[in-house]
Amino acid sequence: MGGFYWLFGLGFIIFLGIWLSSDFLSSVMGDASLAPSIKAASLMFLIIPFTALFRGFFQSVHLTEYVAISQVVEQMVRVFGIIIVTIVAVNHLPIYSIGVLTSIATIIGAVIAGLWLTLMFRRKKTAYKLSKHQKLKGTFVQSLLIGIAVYSITYVLHLVLQVVDVFSLVDLLRKYGLAFEEAKIAKGVFDRSHSMVQLGLVIGSSLALALIPALNKDLNQQLLALKWTFYYHYLPH
Repeated sequence: MGGFYWLFGLGFIIFLGIWLSSDFLSSVMGDASLAPSIKAASLMFLIIPFTALFRGFFQSVHLTEYVAISQVVEQMVRVFGIIIVTIVAVNHLPIYSIGVLTSIATIIGAVIAGLWLTLMFRRKKTAYKLSKHQKLKGTFVQSLLIGIAVYSITYVLHLVLQVVDVFSLVDLLRKYGLAFEEAKIAKGVFDRSHSMVQLGLVIGSSLALALIPALNKDLNQQLLALKWTFYYHYLPH
């Protein structure tokens, strides 16, 4: 359970930081009305530790199909929720409420996936020797860092691009000469390209996720995986 406390503590700190700084972040983005959406999105960091705990367990015992199913369930609920919210909100609700409601749809998807993972865990835990008071091994931090590097090295770079986009694109478009509403519409069109980029990232990161348990057993395999990750990332396209 020690790993869970680490995850939940980190998630709570991130949640608290985003929640308290939502007004500042929305002002930096150039639209103060985004503050409620930022607060709603920050709630996800309180749920992620729970789904991460169960996904980590199934991954460690090489039952990655349960991880995959939970992700499909989460995304299906999220996407259907977003579609329904968008249809209803466009005709009956203020436009800024879409951000809050879609964040809620994402949270509901994560909760349902977490409940499914909990049910599967209760069915499978008797087959494995588990202890609530099991101490962390000395290699915990090393394995955690290697897992993060192999799984997310490319995906994180894309997230950094999106963060830069969020904080700068609208202001730059306004300096270019577009009105505020025109800049928001142009940014919305530009954001659609991220979905195509994410498709390849999801495929690559999913393959990396399945390899992490095996890589943790052999240091040479870990180093080789990191080398190939860097090689394919920086290979000219």
